[in-house]
Amino acid sequence: MPDIARLKEQARLFFVKGEWDKARRAVEQVLLFESENPEFNLLLADIYLETSDDRRGLDQLEKVLRISEKSQDHGRGIVACRKILSIDRERIELYNKCGDLYSRLGLKSGAVREWLKYIDQLKLRQDYAAINVVYQKISGILPENQILKDLAARVKSIAEQLLSDTSENAPEPADIAPYRRLVEVALKMGQPKKIIETQLSYARVLQRRGLLKKAKAVYQKILEREPGNEEALSKILMLRDNTDQDQTQLREDFYEAGRQFQEAIWSKVEERYEPYYELAVLFRYHGLRDDAIVELQQAIKGGGRQLKAFELLAMSFLEQGDFGLAKEVLHQGLSIKKFLDNEYVGLHYNLGLAHEQMGDLAKAISEYEQVYIIDITYKDVASRLRRLEAQLKAQSLPAPSAAAPAVPAPVLSPPLAAPPKETAILPQPQAAAAAEVQKTGTDQIRPVAPPVAETAVLAEPAAPPAATDQEAVATEGPSRENLAEAGIQEQAETQSEEAATEEPEPDNIYLKEQGLSFL
Repeated sequence: MPDIARLKEQARLFFVKGEWDKARRAVEQVLLFESENPEFNLLLADIYLETSDDRRGLDQLEKVLRISEKSQDHGRGIVACRKILSIDRERIELYNKCGDLYSRLGLKSGAVREWLKYIDQLKLRQDYAAINVVYQKISGILPENQILKDLAARVKSIAEQLLSDTSENAPEPADIAPYRRLVEVALKMGQPKKIIETQLSYARVLQRRGLLKKAKAVYQKILEREPGNEEALSKILMLRDNTDQDQTQLREDFYEAGRQFQEAIWSKVEERYEPYYELAVLFRYHGLRDDAIVELQQAIKGGGRQLKAFELLAMSFLEQGDFGLAKEVLHQGLSIKKFLDNEYVGLHYNLGLAHEQMGDLAKAISEYEQVYIIDITYKDVASRLRRLEAQLKAQSLPAPSAAAPAVPAPVLSPPLAAPPKETAILPQPQAAAAAEVQKTGTDQIRPVAPPVAETAVLAEPAAPPAATDQEAVATEGPSRENLAEAGIQEQAETQSEEAATEEPEPDNIYLKEQGLSFL
């Protein structure tokens, strides 16, 4: 017999890694021994959906619903409902099912939220009877709210009127039944005059009691027997508009009572918040990240997992690239001062991530330092801190200038007389260069005067031309204009570019490269 525990761990590992074929084979082997295991039945459903086998995935989710209800695993039952609804939105009864599962977990706000979604769907179908049932169910799980009870009673009264007025065969109050029986007796006797009389009496009673559609239907039967009956004709003409108006008014009253009911629900709901955190973790594991955010927004309201809920909610926003939202959530969590210092480590770490992604390295370092002080081994905080400090230091260094600093031009003596005609000076740019730029150890650039060359004769073109005293002086501080005259402007620009150093660009930190560390 195989090691089931080891097989389960392998199946979970393959599932997390997204190796669907290996995960499916491992899960199927587990189910050979534990066919009613809700966890691995749900994993198998997810694998089918991930591999685009929606038909088998839906069938497997239906199985998960049955198994989870039997095993009281309500969390996975909710996951199954959500996944089915994401594929088949016509299964609106699953909103009601979700509400029931939340209620069994003791999560009143979650139950109300799902039941209200169900009511919204029922309104589209004008199913007033079902809407009334759901409102009464909500009132039942919040018995401490007396205002809610009164509004539920009003909703029920209007619903009964709507139901009684939409069908000719709707149940009648007990005191109207005798009038209907008189009509039935007259019909059996076959007396036309008696039939008309009893029908008129019956229609008048129905109209007085507000059962206008039933009254109108009776008047129409009278006209079928006696087309000239003035009372029946006038009543039908009157009720033609009034019945529609009354029906519209009843619907408006019903929806208004429902709106007031929904507002009164959230005035006071007492419940535990820890299960919302656990449900959010389960949702994230099965890919329902948006639903997890909804549950985490409940979990941050209180309970022992409050800080963990803040941390996981911030991580959800970081994953979506909403760094500003993540920062606000983490600041809210840090403002709660009722936990031990080491319980805030995750909030500081994720706040550092948010600042890092927003480019504020100084604040990121500050948050990482808070983590480092409490727990030097927390995730990768040590390496992050060293890297950011080095990066910030590199950014703060002064950037080298792109060109050599300007040197004041020296005062030149009057130009010397032209050389004798028999001696010619060749225009060699290298010989006439002002100075060779060299860099000292202190990054200062100073010109160095070249040695004075002997006067060249035309017969020896390779020798450099002679430099006079005035020309040597001029080379101490060559300006761009002097270099241009000597024909070496291009050389000066090249030397300036070599003297310049490039400022190191900061490393870009991306969330995907660094990765998020989850709980």
